[in-house]
Amino acid sequence: MKKDKSDDNRHRDLRQQAEEILKIKKADEIKYMHETDIRTLVHELQVHQIELEMQNEELQIARNKAEEMSEQYIDLFDFAPVGFFTFDEADGSIIMVNLSGASMLGVDRMGLIGRRFAQFITPEGRGVFNDFFRKTLNSDRKQTCEIQIMKDNAPSLYAYMEGIAVAKQTSKKEIRASLIDLTDHRQVDDDRVKIHKLESLGILAGGIAHDFNNLLTGILGNISLALMHINPEDKVFKWLVNAENASLRAQELTYKLLTFSKGGAPVKRAISITKLLRDSVDFVLSGSNVKIEFSIPDDIWAVNADETQISQVISNLTINAIQAMPDGGIIRAGCENLVLQEDNPLHLDEGNYVKITIKDSGNGIPEELLKKIFDPFFTTKENGKGLGLSICYSILKRHNGIITVESDNGAGGAGTTFSIYLPACFEKIEGEKEEGKTLTGIGRILLMDDEEIIIQTAPAMLKALGYEVEAAGDGAEAIEKYKLAEEMGKPFDAVIMDLTIPGGMGGKNTIKRLREINPVVRAIVSSGYSNDPIIAEYKEYGFMATLSKPFRMQELSEVLHRVLSN
Repeated sequence: MKKDKSDDNRHRDLRQQAEEILKIKKADEIKYMHETDIRTLVHELQVHQIELEMQNEELQIARNKAEEMSEQYIDLFDFAPVGFFTFDEADGSIIMVNLSGASMLGVDRMGLIGRRFAQFITPEGRGVFNDFFRKTLNSDRKQTCEIQIMKDNAPSLYAYMEGIAVAKQTSKKEIRASLIDLTDHRQVDDDRVKIHKLESLGILAGGIAHDFNNLLTGILGNISLALMHINPEDKVFKWLVNAENASLRAQELTYKLLTFSKGGAPVKRAISITKLLRDSVDFVLSGSNVKIEFSIPDDIWAVNADETQISQVISNLTINAIQAMPDGGIIRAGCENLVLQEDNPLHLDEGNYVKITIKDSGNGIPEELLKKIFDPFFTTKENGKGLGLSICYSILKRHNGIITVESDNGAGGAGTTFSIYLPACFEKIEGEKEEGKTLTGIGRILLMDDEEIIIQTAPAMLKALGYEVEAAGDGAEAIEKYKLAEEMGKPFDAVIMDLTIPGGMGGKNTIKRLREINPVVRAIVSSGYSNDPIIAEYKEYGFMATLSKPFRMQELSEVLHRVLSN
């Protein structure tokens, strides 16, 4: 049977429609698949972009830290308290330097580049640097040296240099070195050496002063006894007075020797430095051709000091000032209150100080002598002993102070200025000591001393003053006599004890035993030299007074009267 065309057409149309439908469906599927891939791709791109942004942020943070560290490194390099240098191997010229190094040399950093380092060293130190430079170039180890830097053609600071040779990419080398300022440390070391010298000298000086003061006690004591029995109109009386004055001059010499020894410990009290300065300077200038100008504010603090020792310092400096101006001139003396902070350039403890200055208008002191003037026995005077300034130095050290000097030795001279620094004191200033009189008395006195001349002279002086006396050669004998007197009902009214008894019991241990026998024993400690704080702080050890050797009748009577009246 023959097919109808219309059916074929219908089938064809249906097949076409089906194919169209299939194409549309596949297109939709492909479209869907493309959209899914695109979404995934976009998501991945977004994630990658976020990661890139985070990496950029981290990179920026790292860059900022690197820049900050670079700035810190530059600051550390430039402002470290050490000078850093790079030297050319050919001639030692400066290739690079930090700000601290430039400051040490006193020249702008850019002005140093290309200049030879050796020109900034003192002439005597250039050989040391050249030797250091040569050894550094020829070694793979660090080399060191100590040099003195010049500023404005004058020695400025002591420095320690450490360097090492570093090979560059070329066959050349360069030296990298550090420079440390040792000036303050050098000053401390110099001070330590001075103190050691003084202490060594003090051992000898103290022993001499001790023996000499015992002899002077015998001399002055016998002169005092003789003067009591001679008519003042007699010519022998005048001779004895002259002998007494000469002995007192000798006493001043032993006092200077004691200042070197540890027995020269100051007996301090609150004093007015204003009055002491005026009185000491005026006394020395009396009759001279030198004028004095004082500059002293009204509010100057008091100082805790040994009045006699500080007066000696001021007198010595005033005498030096007069001798620096043989044709006359002006001395300017002044005071000022000063507060020193920790780590001050004077190396003193922080706190309140009084600064005293004495300035002359002489020709000044040469630079090469300034560092020696405080050394014992150093002098430029034809008949000088070289003790004056070293005594001043020692006294100020024992007062926890210091003395410094500045001088201009240029044409015409601008003079020399000595500055004294003493710790301030805010206690009430004690009254002035009045000139005493020879006072008689009654009572029983026990005298303890090992020196024969004292045992012979002091009892005679005490008897002349009206006292009964017994003598003991050491502490053991003194204790026995004191105990026996107590048991017999005839106690001693006072005891005078020598502080040091070689080979026997001295005053320090004897007073302890006597206080066990009698807690209110009236004891006086006597010494011509001591390394012990008892002389300065006698009350803390149970004594009521001190009696320094040598002593005259007047001092002996005053001390006994004060103790027995207490």
